[in-house]
Amino acid sequence: MPASPIPLHTPHCIVGVIGGGQLGRMIALAARRMGIRTVIWTGGLEAPAVEVADEVIDLPFDDTVALKDFCNRITVATVEFENIPRATLEAVAASAPLHPSPRAITISQNREREKNFLRENKIPHTWFAVISSSADLAAAMKELNGPGVLKTADFGYDGKGQIKLEGTEDPEKSGPSLMLRVGC
Repeated sequence: MPASPIPLHTPHCIVGVIGGGQLGRMIALAARRMGIRTVIWTGGLEAPAVEVADEVIDLPFDDTVALKDFCNRITVATVEFENIPRATLEAVAASAPLHPSPRAITISQNREREKNFLRENKIPHTWFAVISSSADLAAAMKELNGPGVLKTADFGYDGKGQIKLEGTEDPEKSGPSLMLRVGC
């Protein structure tokens, strides 16, 4: 990462956004109002940010040609969602300031890493248990002794990859099917 990034208020600032969803669209619109250009790297031309971005790269996030092209066009970068390959994040950060950092994004990509980070840094968080088997689920439900939420560790967002548990389910009987439905 360059030691002294170009300030956002300069005419030479070009913000790169990895991801083209609603947040990418809002970033591009806000940047435009400030006279800042945007390059949106998205996985599909139907993404909402495509309509308002100054430039669009429509290739997978692990495409090396797209990565080089993206890095050559931008002066600073951010992500629109967290599920970007770590190698891509690190390569972008080596080329331009990336906010949040690759480490922060990598932690947020996985609920187990995220919760452990919070615990290790003594940051308040809800109780959690890592579930890898029906036995883990049974132990967690016994300790929780009430309703809870079973969530996948990876790729869950906006309510996807999770199931509300009432606390009355039999984890030995329904655990495997619940875990399969969530993606555990």
